This record gives sequence, C-alpha cells and structure tokens, in this order.
Amino acid sequence: MIIIVCFVSLIISRAMPRLSPFLFIIFAILWNSPIKVHDVNCSFDILNLQYDTKKITVLDHLDHRKYHITFLMDALKNLFIIKQAQSSLSVNQLFAIREALSAYIAESSNLQANRVRIIPANYFIPGKPDVTRSATLHTVVPGDSAKGSKFFIKQQNKNKDTLGLTYRIIHTMSLHPDLSVIVAFDTFTGNTDRSRGNFFYDKASDTFWMIDMETSFTYNLCEPNCKMMHMFLNQQSFNLTRAEINGLIIYRDTLEKLITKYPPHSLHKKLDEFVFQAGIKPGSPFLNKKVAKMIQKHKNTISESYKSAQKLVLLLDKLITFHRTKIGDQHLTHHTYEKCNFSDAEKSHDYPMRPNVMNLDCSKEKAEYIIDRIQAYQGAFSNYLIPVTR
Repeated sequence: MIIIVCFVSLIISRAMPRLSPFLFIIFAILWNSPIKVHDVNCSFDILNLQYDTKKITVLDHLDHRKYHITFLMDALKNLFIIKQAQSSLSVNQLFAIREALSAYIAESSNLQANRVRIIPANYFIPGKPDVTRSATLHTVVPGDSAKGSKFFIKQQNKNKDTLGLTYRIIHTMSLHPDLSVIVAFDTFTGNTDRSRGNFFYDKASDTFWMIDMETSFTYNLCEPNCKMMHMFLNQQSFNLTRAEINGLIIYRDTLEKLITKYPPHSLHKKLDEFVFQAGIKPGSPFLNKKVAKMIQKHKNTISESYKSAQKLVLLLDKLITFHRTKIGDQHLTHHTYEKCNFSDAEKSHDYPMRPNVMNLDCSKEKAEYIIDRIQAYQGAFSNYLIPVTR
C-alpha cells in the first residue's frame, strides 16, 4: 500500500508540483497510521522455536468441564486462546486433532471460523497447562455468541425425533446466508455440537463465525440428513418458502464445493500429519491400541460421510427442484436478508471479569478490545465452566 502511494505521489508531483506539500501530508498520515490486523487472521509466530516467550502475556484462565482454556497475548498484541483437554487419557488427546482438521478445512476454504494450530506434546508455550500433552492454539473471532438467540443449527445424532437436518434448521438457514454455510460445513465434517455458544454473530460486519469443532469426524451426519430429505420429498403437505429454498441452495452448493475439494484420501493424509504433529507416534505414551483404533474410526467416518454427502447432494437437487416448481419459481431470485438483531439481553458480556487482565501494556482501544473478546468467550462457555473458588 505504501509503495503504491509513493509511486502515485511521485507521478502526480511531477505533473502538478503545487500539490506536492499536500501529497507529503497524506503520505505522512498513511505512514504513521497503525495497520490493524484482525486477530482471526493473525500469524502464529509465537509457535516458532526462535520466538521470545518472555513477550507472551498470559491474560486469564478458565476451567471448562472438558478443557483448560487460557487467553494470551503476543508481542504484537494479538489475542490467542490455548485449549487443552482436562483429561490426560490418551484417547482424549484426539480432541486437538479433530479440532485442527476441521479448522484446516474452514481456513483453506475461506470460511468464517477461528484459525487453529496444534501445540505439540512436550512443547512449551506460556499458558499451556500441561507441557507433556498436546493442545491447540486458536485465534479469536468477532462478535458475540448466539446464546439466547432464535438461531438453532445444531444437527443432532441422538434424539430420533430431531435427527440431522430438521425443518427447524432449514428455517433458521433462511434467516442469514452464513448459517447455511455453517450447517453445510457441520454436515460435511460430522460436527454434532453446533450449540448457540459455538457460533458468534458480528453485528458490525453482519457475519456469523464458527468456533469449537472438536466433535467432528465422530459421526456421519450426511446419512440421517439423506433420510430427512427422503421424508420431506414423500410428504405432500411439506412446504418451503422462497427464503428456505434459497437457504437450501446455499447449503447444497457449499456441500458440493467441500466434496470436490476434500476427497477422503486427502483428509486421511492431513489427519495423519496432525496426529504426528501432536506427538502421537511410535514410542509415544499416547499411542496405544485404543488410540490407533479411534484414528482408524475417524478415517472410516470421513470415507462414509463422503459417500453419503454425494447422495445427499442429489436428494437436495430433487427437493429444491420440486419446491421451486411447487411455488412456480423456476429461477429463484436473490433473497434479501434482514440484518440480524441481538438485544442487549442476548449479549454474552455478563460474565464477571477477573482483575488480572485490566492493566494491559497496550493502547486503551486494544485493551478494551481484548477485554471485550475475553468476556464474549466467557459468556459463550459460561454453562460449562467450573466455578472458581477463592
């Protein structure tokens, strides 16, 4: 950006010398303006062996029922979260693998989700609770969790009456295009835990963001979704609005893109890379028969889901075509979505702040941003936090 401004300034100053002083002022403003990089896209330099760990500030720690959660800040004032399983059982170390694989798919597909990297076992970084075990390092996302809102997109795998892609979810997808993308992503990865605390809404950009994807690749969600599509096709009384059809189109198109980009063999290979990176390898105390069996189970789920996803896309084509014809709309026009509205009561900023993050060595604006993000995440996790005794 600065180089382009310099080049344009040089050309204009030669053509119109009287404008040179004004161009110099503009250049000076641009040069001194801070370059704001959102934390969700910040680099993971703090995982480099050469990084000075003394420049990492541990801000706060939460005890989730399943995880240790630590907030930390790097030298550039970027905010990160360390997430590590509470249990030291070897099979629970696969939480980090599943989280990293899901986040890899989201990141490489340019989907709105936090970025995740694996912190290997026996690798020290300030804020990592147990150095001997693997953990994950997460960027933070903007906005507030959807807790208390009307948005329901959790594809369940336990209750037979609410299995997979229900009409309630289809209707929710009609409320915002991002929700269709998130549901398609969860279908493809088999994520059955998209509770309202696991996706955020950013009012400023009118976008939804995903977090927490460690339950992925444990269940083939595409199979029950195929059954739901068969059921909808056979129900004569079942009707869809234009907005709901549009949501299904986005859902189908996203699913189709994921199928094309991530065949089973590529995800199997990536899974093996993350397993090795986490320190689960021959000679490691974390690699045993149970863990090896679970890794193979994840690979089988990936392969089965891929086949079911292909069938699901065909069924979605039929359902969309049928309901387009039913409402006499062969060429569906773009649906206008209303900007989502979260009331103050729905915001997740009611969790009390601990005083140790109040005095931060950074600008007031950045300090307020960091405190806001920590509060948002505390609110999202509040139902699952272990009370702190003082």
